[in-house]
Amino acid sequence: VDVVRSIAEDEGRPVQALVGSAFPGDQTNSYAFAMLKRIVLSMERGEVLIIRSLNAVYASLYDMLNMSYTTIGGKRQCRIALGDTDM
Repeated sequence: VDVVRSIAEDEGRPVQALVGSAFPGDQTNSYAFAMLKRIVLSMERGEVLIIRSLNAVYASLYDMLNMSYTTIGGKRQCRIALGDTDM
């Protein structure tokens, strides 16, 4: 983590670290949606994102992390879904 943070800061890119929670209340779909929203916003801003222990959202990021983008109106888009619900 320190190496990633150091390189990103040398390049002038902000770093965002998100760590999952084991609390029962944080195992809900609403928590996962909130984390996905934070991830999407960070990615849109060009931040370097460090994600740890967010098991509920990893599968949702498959298309984005594999760069399966579609260009619409000059902007790259990808599908991010939690279960059967798209964001």
